[in-house]
Amino acid sequence: MVARFERDYLRRVLEMTNGNISAAARQAGKERRAFTRLLEKHSIQRDQFLDDTDNAA
Repeated sequence: MVARFERDYLRRVLEMTNGNISAAARQAGKERRAFTRLLEKHSIQRDQFLDDTDNAA
């Protein structure tokens, strides 16, 4: 239950910051390295949240 909440929270923060790890870590009140470890723990890839509108032609 806690793991699911944590995973969902991490995903929401990454969505809000378009995959920006530093911004997401600040938003979550975590140091960047600790935030990255949480992403690894939950097998979350930041690529899923990158805003690709810059690549749209």
